[in-house]
Amino acid sequence: MMPKTDPTIQEIISDTLSQIGIPRMVVGNYTGDGSTSLVVSLGANITWTPKLVIIMVDGTAGVGNPIFFKTSLHAATLAQNSVDSDTDIVDNAVIALAAGSFTVDDAGTDSHPNKNTIVYQYIAFGW
Repeated sequence: MMPKTDPTIQEIISDTLSQIGIPRMVVGNYTGDGSTSLVVSLGANITWTPKLVIIMVDGTAGVGNPIFFKTSLHAATLAQNSVDSDTDIVDNAVIALAAGSFTVDDAGTDSHPNKNTIVYQYIAFGW
């Protein structure tokens, strides 16, 4: 039997914040690898599941550089993207939100938000 270890102060604070529903935010970046599934970690000590992720191509938006939005209310593989004056539902872009991470997809065509060698910036919100 493994001995029980006491939780760290960080674990206690994280659990408490989750239990009382205090919103949290993480910002970061990742480099696309062109694969059909890339898990993006929010950080080694992040255990909460994001409820909203916003992804931009290297911090910019415009023609060919969409902004992606994924919420916990979207269906499994669906997200939204905004490239111009409208926002579209897209499949196989941001495909999962999980504890401490989210997963992006290239839709099988080496495209955003997992285009090979492209740097993406993200903001993740949750509790």
